[in-house]
Amino acid sequence: MSNQMQDTAPHGKLFIAKMQEINRKFNRNLSVTHRTTKEEQDSDKRIQQHIICVSRLKTGKRCVTVATKSKLFELWDAMPNFPKMAELRWVISTDPYFNRFPKATKPGVYFVPSEELEAHLKDAKELIKQGNSIRIKK
Repeated sequence: MSNQMQDTAPHGKLFIAKMQEINRKFNRNLSVTHRTTKEEQDSDKRIQQHIICVSRLKTGKRCVTVATKSKLFELWDAMPNFPKMAELRWVISTDPYFNRFPKATKPGVYFVPSEELEAHLKDAKELIKQGNSIRIKK
């Protein structure tokens, strides 16, 4: 019989605890990440609110940036200065398609084919910024 502790999963609680100990002890920044597959992205049907910067670059490419709420005002002000930005608008949507994009804390874009993007924006509501508030455009 072994006295060794068994972890709950390949990257379970014991593994993560050891990783955090190494990070503290040796001033490292180890972390566990997982890249989702297309099948996982397509099957994610959670309904959640997304605040999205929908943009077009000067090259004609369409892009999205899904903002984290804590950085929304900073991103709102920074995105017009993103390199090669031609136009942008902000919308709010609960379409599960946008679950596949990470929530942005700094300016960046994800390229999306126009036809695909438009299909998922059909129920989105445009947002406007007035002073210290952001609301749905009437």
